Amino acid sequence: MASATKQILDTIFASSDYGLDDYLRDLGLKSPEAEPEKLARQRLLTNKQACEYLQISPTTLWRLVKQRRIKTVNLRGRARYDVQELDRFIRRSQR
Repeated sequence: MASATKQILDTIFASSDYGLDDYLRDLGLKSPEAEPEKLARQRLLTNKQACEYLQISPTTLWRLVKQRRIKTVNLRGRARYDVQELDRFIRRSQR
């Protein structure tokens, strides 16, 4: 997929939890696997992206948020996860 086309589609899907990968899957097309390096370049991640970034299940992420071990950013009423906050969580967990 051309870079410009992908950027346009990413922009379109950025405003919802229904992403490009979901759209491609619904069309029966194989979606590219999430690249941790690509996720690290983004500032705010969706629930699904944060789970992929941390390599944990949605239930575990929800539990960590509820325990206030991970902070969320509310953007238009939807939870987003700052990559820097996720990196801090990883560093704190390694101690």
